[in-house]
Amino acid sequence: NKVESRPDCSPEAFVSILKNKKIWLSASNNMNDYSEGTWLLKILEDVLAVDVNPMNVDGRKKILQVFNANRDNEYISCFSKEPDLLSQWRAYAQNGEGVAIGFDEEILSLDFEFSSSIIRVQEIKYLDRNKSINLILEKLEKNNIHLGTEKENVSQDMLVTLGMELSLLASSVKNHAFEEESEKRIIHTPRIYYIDNDIKIEKAINSMQHRVSNGFLTSYFELQFKPEAIVDVFLGPRNKFSQHDIDSFFSMNQLGRTKTYRSAATYR
Repeated sequence: NKVESRPDCSPEAFVSILKNKKIWLSASNNMNDYSEGTWLLKILEDVLAVDVNPMNVDGRKKILQVFNANRDNEYISCFSKEPDLLSQWRAYAQNGEGVAIGFDEEILSLDFEFSSSIIRVQEIKYLDRNKSINLILEKLEKNNIHLGTEKENVSQDMLVTLGMELSLLASSVKNHAFEEESEKRIIHTPRIYYIDNDIKIEKAINSMQHRVSNGFLTSYFELQFKPEAIVDVFLGPRNKFSQHDIDSFFSMNQLGRTKTYRSAATYR
């Protein structure tokens, strides 16, 4: 299976990724698609608001709290199964100058040293509001949380499991209006917590780093990959790379057999 990096990979980022053989997994709260997580949050809030009363309000607040806490521990890189969509170039590219990098998903996944609960490739499901509500209710029922007018039995153990499951759901579903994107994601969920103002990070693929992106200070982790994980690259409609420079760059960075394509999209 092949997946393409999002074409918001700028020319500069393209050079950095292929020279260093590293993908950045960025904090989800500073990503372009973060609104998709808040979309599911709003639906969860609506579900928990049904029949809320003084007897069950505390338990429902705790559910929202663990959901948000788990969302803060997610680090994501976005990919698409479609390499050359005009809507993607328009929405994410650097005025059409971006590059989409094609990865072999199986080779990329071989470098994962942790279980799927820590890092995984996740295919995005595109759902309408009603299907999203049903999925949330299924997660609650699975964890023996039955919403009603009485006080709900919500233990700490139930909250821990539910928080992780709802967070995974938020990062793996999107509004069906975005279905054209055919998205997949690498999702990394290290254990991050604070003790006496000191940060503790466990089960991370490597050390946490920070950078400034679009004015935001954001944390990220680097995922190392092998040269053979690169299958091809698609150059955006307004990309300025010459084939001569691409060939020499690939050759000097162990990517000599990588195929290059130029976008067929008409960009105005």
